[in-house]
Amino acid sequence: MICTWSGCEGYEEDGLPVMGPSSTTAGLFHAFGFSGHGFQLGPGVGDVMGEIMATGRTDIPLQNFRIERFAKPN
Repeated sequence: MICTWSGCEGYEEDGLPVMGPSSTTAGLFHAFGFSGHGFQLGPGVGDVMGEIMATGRTDIPLQNFRIERFAKPN
């Protein structure tokens, strides 16, 4: 059997994905940059993001994955 895959590779400069609410746009949520971490994370990410979108919070610590980590210092 021969298998192939094609798609975009989305790496972030620090190697971690981005997850959580947008820091600039209300109602927009981020979940991207998972290349290198595998598709196995998909179900867990979907569960956590659904929880955040539905309730505004989660008990899963996502501080290291917030988009604000890329903000330029003032």
